Amino acid sequence: MRSVVKVLRYTLVIIALVIFSLLILLQTERFQTFIAQRVANWIGEETHCIVQIERIGMSLDGSIFVNNLYISDQQNDTLLFAQKINAKGIHPFEENEPLSIEFAALENFVFNYTSSKEGVSNLDFLIEYFSSDEDVSDTSQTSFKLGKLMLTDGQFRYSDYA
Repeated sequence: MRSVVKVLRYTLVIIALVIFSLLILLQTERFQTFIAQRVANWIGEETHCIVQIERIGMSLDGSIFVNNLYISDQQNDTLLFAQKINAKGIHPFEENEPLSIEFAALENFVFNYTSSKEGVSNLDFLIEYFSSDEDVSDTSQTSFKLGKLMLTDGQFRYSDYA
């Protein structure tokens, strides 16, 4: 009986150490970047485009930074490139509350939007991929709050081939 209690105690200590180690690891920028790059590659494969992130960091206070984010469209043209993205005061969805970001900044960015003669844009594939199958006819509950947005050294390009 003592050996069972001893094994159980060691097992619980090992489980606690693994959980504690994972929590510490999740706070490191290197691990966050590793996970974000894997997710970006997966999204790129799913959507048949290129999604790359050089570096990312998140903190417990709800701030995030991303360095060198690149997203191509399905023709492998640049859809979005941002050298630096910073966001602070991120408050995720809570019941009856919108997603809110107190401050966001993009530095050295390019956003290219094109629309074809058929009315299809180079952004539609991402909108479709992230869209829900649920009925969204009632959009009164859908909202997003952005306190302050700072854009530095950016380019927006809009091409309409209609």
